[in-house]
Parts: sequence; structure tokens; C-alpha cells
Amino acid sequence: MQIQSVNSVNSTLSTKIKEKEFSQDEFQASVNEIKNKEEKDKKSEFQNEDLNLSTTLQSFTSYAQQKLKEDQFKKNEETMLTKLFNAIDNMNKKA
Repeated sequence: MQIQSVNSVNSTLSTKIKEKEFSQDEFQASVNEIKNKEEKDKKSEFQNEDLNLSTTLQSFTSYAQQKLKEDQFKKNEETMLTKLFNAIDNMNKKA
């Protein structure tokens, strides 16, 4: 294990930092580029212009109305059958 003096370590670190220094304009350009890239990613991620919900809404509305009518017809049919069977039972009890 080799021990370096503190001065040589500091000089090594400072040269590495100096190599990676950016000017203020370069730094701002990099930040703007990253922001623009993130905005594009967000826009493409959450916007789908091919999706049209109006036709889906119309289909669902017509389906819901049809289902409501069918359920009402079934309920009416059950009510009529119940009344019919009650009437038959009442006639059989009297006879």
C-alpha cells in the first residue's frame, strides 16, 4: 500500500476538476438540453392523439340504454309471472 502526500492528492484532484470545468454558457446549454428532453418525454408519455373517446362514449351510452331496457323487461316479466301464478294459486284454493 502506497501512501501519497496530501499535497500530491490535492493536486491530482484539482487537475481532474479543472479538466471537467464548463463555461457558464456550456453549463446552461446542457441544462436546457436536459429540460427539453424531459419535456418531450413527458409530452409523448401522456398524450395520445390517436385515441378518440367520443365513439367509445357513444357505444357505451347505447349499450347502457339497451341493458337498462332489457333489465326493465325482465323485471316486468317476473312481476307479471308472479301475479299470474298468484292468481292461479288463489283460483285453486277456492276450487
